[in-house]
Amino acid sequence: MDPKDKNLTDRHLSLLRAYFLVLQRVDRFSWLIWIPTGWLGFIRVPVLTVTVHVFVSSHILRVLESLDRAYQRRLAIDEASPDGDDWKKLHEQAESMVAGLRPFLLAKWLFATLAFVLVLLVAQSLPHGDLIIKMAGAVATANPGKLAELTTEPFALEALGRLAVVMLMMFIALTPILIYHFRFKRLLFNRPGLLTAPELNVEFGTVWGERSISGESLYVLERDVSSALGDPALPEMPLDLLAVVIAFLYHAAGPGLAVGIFAWQVYAVNQSAGRQLLFVAAVCGMIGLSSALIWVGKIRQRSKELAEA
Repeated sequence: MDPKDKNLTDRHLSLLRAYFLVLQRVDRFSWLIWIPTGWLGFIRVPVLTVTVHVFVSSHILRVLESLDRAYQRRLAIDEASPDGDDWKKLHEQAESMVAGLRPFLLAKWLFATLAFVLVLLVAQSLPHGDLIIKMAGAVATANPGKLAELTTEPFALEALGRLAVVMLMMFIALTPILIYHFRFKRLLFNRPGLLTAPELNVEFGTVWGERSISGESLYVLERDVSSALGDPALPEMPLDLLAVVIAFLYHAAGPGLAVGIFAWQVYAVNQSAGRQLLFVAAVCGMIGLSSALIWVGKIRQRSKELAEA
């Protein structure tokens, strides 16, 4: 049967079955998946299954909650479906699938905590580690007053520079890992054949190249359900691109803001040095903001491509 000839109930059930296959496939993975690079036979890249599960579950939850709200709105006003769809049954099916998802709130908080602890451990190993940690706390709590107070400490400029370098290195190291895990999730959504294949025969370049959607992907099923409802499709959250935007925003708000605050303190004592530091802060901010805006444009372009696919 042509997908265009299916009614909403059929499309909804096809989507839930596809979600079931994705979840089933991820559940069968070991806790760590090793993906061959294809360059040398013994070099492999690890994929943490719990991270993929978080991305998969979060996506499914987001889409089903949106669909469920649409079903409940129509159920509330007793709107009749032209194809005889049962809003209550559709609502119950969506609700059952959501109830079957694993709660990963703890995992999300764990990832954030581990990242912050890693920053602290690296900072502690550096000279003036205590001052660096205090500055990291001021930055994390968005407390510019405390940060300005800390800049009056001895060796403040050196400690501030070390903090900026540590956080920049963390972003450089973690952003590609986050993007790779997210694109592994997109690979599963893009290629339904992988969900039932006996083995996962993919290479690093295949996963990294998952930048858009395929014509037979689960994203198309999601769009078909929304189309049958007459509602706009809920687009995939492009976390791989958002991660890059956040990294560039850090470049603007991290080194740029930190140097700017310190420059303001220095300016009261030495205007020439203060002006030079302000110029450095402005350049950091402009580079970060302009780069972030470029990638925001790429996010909009991808959304447009997904809508037209």
